[in-house]
Amino acid sequence: MRPLLREMLLSRAFRQSSLASDAGLAADPSNRLLWRFSPLRMDADMIRDSLLHFAGHLDPSLGGSPIPTQRTDSGEVVVAESEKGHARRSLYLYQRRTQVVGFLQLFDSPQIVFNSTRRSRSTIPLQSLALLNSEFMIHRAEELVGRLERDAVEPSDRIELLWRLCLGRAPDPEERASAREFLAQQAGRIEGPSDTKRQAWRDLCQSVMTCSEALYLR
Repeated sequence: MRPLLREMLLSRAFRQSSLASDAGLAADPSNRLLWRFSPLRMDADMIRDSLLHFAGHLDPSLGGSPIPTQRTDSGEVVVAESEKGHARRSLYLYQRRTQVVGFLQLFDSPQIVFNSTRRSRSTIPLQSLALLNSEFMIHRAEELVGRLERDAVEPSDRIELLWRLCLGRAPDPEERASAREFLAQQAGRIEGPSDTKRQAWRDLCQSVMTCSEALYLR
């Protein structure tokens, strides 16, 4: 199997970019001939691990006991932030047929109910709501703000670092301008005694962490 996998992964078809061209779209719009890589949303565990990685808190340690999950009063299954090892890779989360982590379940994580040869990829409103409102996402965005504050001083440098951490590239001039405009406007919209500037940064981080470019393989 290893020589076969190596041959596939090093093939020209597998290593192509997802960028489209007018000629390619005209000749093969459905990409049946594999002239480009079709964008593919990451699996549920990859999404969770990536968000922890963006925030700088992913625990890459190997082996050990599974990390327990718990059901909240609202019925949602979560990994408690106070739990030792809560930032470990999703591979190490405790698996139970009747208690699947809610965040992973929303993104089609397989359940221990039936055998399946491949994962499904659905698109439902609850996925977007979880990326906007779940405590898991809010904590990750706050951690990412702290990472930016530690590693960069100037706002422009923080914007650049944010793009490089989450998207693997530098922002273009239009994105830089949009980010600065968002920070200024969002700070004015926030009401209450909270640190409005820091909360605006948290909202920006959350937006970039959950954009399509961050969640899809290209």
